[in-house]
Amino acid sequence: MKNIFGLFSLSILFLSVSNCGSSKQNNTISFEENPPFTISEIFAQDWVAGVKEGGSGTNVHVTFDNFDENIKIENIYFAKKILLVRQARDNSKVFVGSYKTTSGRDIIMSSDPEKEAKNIPTPAFPFELGSNEAVIKYSVDGTAKFFKVSDVVKKPRIAYPAANRN
Repeated sequence: MKNIFGLFSLSILFLSVSNCGSSKQNNTISFEENPPFTISEIFAQDWVAGVKEGGSGTNVHVTFDNFDENIKIENIYFAKKILLVRQARDNSKVFVGSYKTTSGRDIIMSSDPEKEAKNIPTPAFPFELGSNEAVIKYSVDGTAKFFKVSDVVKKPRIAYPAANRN
């Protein structure tokens, strides 16, 4: 009886452990080889504010050629950051992705789980990229697509001056 119970317990344990591996999702993202645009220039530039409360951040500038109006640039993934994208005011083919770090992120550390639940987790970065690589997420007619760029130029940091106290 002990042998049957032991064999039964061992088989249940084996089956439950073997199912854990199959429950993982396979999140492979395929990159577009021939996107519906060409990039004439892409560069990244860090910046730092001249006042403590101003923080710092990164801007990635992308200039497109052959850019259709049905294309929407959504995000730029660069340096393990997800940058929000906006179109430059003076040029319809230039987009700027920006990421701002705040100087003092408030993290709640408490023995009360309800207070700690107010912390906002950092989203997982979905790509393994080199220091000069970026991924552009865009959509064509509502379908999300990804394009990997391998020649991002890193420009010198911009240090903005402190505000005049007068």
